[in-house]
Amino acid sequence: MQTAMNERRAWAIDQRLADWVGFAVRVRADVFTPRRWNGESHSIDLRKFTLPDGTQVDRDPVYVEGMLKEFTRRIAVVWVELGPLPVVGTAEGRVLFRGRPAVVLRGPATVQLHSSHFIEKLPTELNHYWNHLSAPDPQMELPFVE
Repeated sequence: MQTAMNERRAWAIDQRLADWVGFAVRVRADVFTPRRWNGESHSIDLRKFTLPDGTQVDRDPVYVEGMLKEFTRRIAVVWVELGPLPVVGTAEGRVLFRGRPAVVLRGPATVQLHSSHFIEKLPTELNHYWNHLSAPDPQMELPFVE
C-alpha cells in the first residue's frame, strides 16, 4: 500500500509531542521567540542574546521550559508553543545543566527545536526539578518516596 503524496509520515518526535501536550517540558532551542505581556512576539538571535547578568549566550546550549500547548513540524523543523510554567522557583539564566554550562529560559514562547529534537518532561515537584536539572542521567535516578 502506498502513502499518498500529500500525506506526511509521522516521526517519533510527533508522537512524543502529541503525548506531552499539556505537560511541563524542557526543549533545546535553535530559535527563541518570547511573548510579551501584550501578546506580541519577536525572534531573538540566541548567539547574540545578552542575559540579565550581562553575559552573552555565545555557544552554550539554550533550553526553554514551559507548558507544551501545541506543535508543528515541517520536514525536520519542529516548532513548539510553550505557555508559562505553573511552578515558581525554577531555573532561569546561566546554569550547569548536567555538568555543562547552559542557559535556561522560561516560556511563554514559540521555540524552534534544535536539530537534536531534544525534549523532556519536567518533574512536577520543585525539589525533584533541581535534581533532574543537575543529574548526569535523570532517567537512571529513582525518586525516593517518603
